[in-house]
Amino acid sequence: HGNYRCGLAGVDLNRIYDHPHKKLNPTIWHLMARIRERKPELFIDFHGHSKKEGVFFYGGRASDPETNGEIRLLPRLCCNGSDDFDWRSCCFGVQQSKMTTARLVSFVQLGILRAYTVEASLSCGAPCAGERSGMMRNGRLTMPASSCASPGSPVSPLP
Repeated sequence: HGNYRCGLAGVDLNRIYDHPHKKLNPTIWHLMARIRERKPELFIDFHGHSKKEGVFFYGGRASDPETNGEIRLLPRLCCNGSDDFDWRSCCFGVQQSKMTTARLVSFVQLGILRAYTVEASLSCGAPCAGERSGMMRNGRLTMPASSCASPGSPVSPLP
């Protein structure tokens, strides 16, 4: 775990979803209270990944194949519909070490079947999604035609 997810109390915010403190972790506490009031059909926790490249899903795993098919449907559709998603990097399981994360508390404790973590690479190495989909030109990231900017216009680098 990196320090990207630490709150002002100095704890990893993605490791306290099973028992957030109302005063020390108010955003997590209120989010979980809201989810318990009105359970959503879909829960997605977005993360940046420092080692794996591309965009991929983590999801739960059930004991029967039909439910597993339902769990994997959205990630499969995203991977089939966009080169940005990598099905080979998707992982579906319930690891004991992750039981206090948003995804697994939502999946196991709250019964949200479609609870996912979507990870996107923080780096842009050779297999980066932008290069696969033709967004890298002459070493510069360009906007896709579907964006609101002019197609092919370069993106200004951040200072």
